[in-house]
Amino acid sequence: MIKSSLFASEEREAKLDQLGDALMVLGTHVDFAALAADIDRAAP
Repeated sequence: MIKSSLFASEEREAKLDQLGDALMVLGTHVDFAALAADIDRAAP
């Protein structure tokens, strides 16, 4: 049985805020500009 909270949406939002922006963390490891340039070159 799934437990449901009256404040589920607020709890989820608080958890996401605590985790931070996943793309910002990923951006420290992936050069998105270079990746986009390679994709643009391969599929104009």
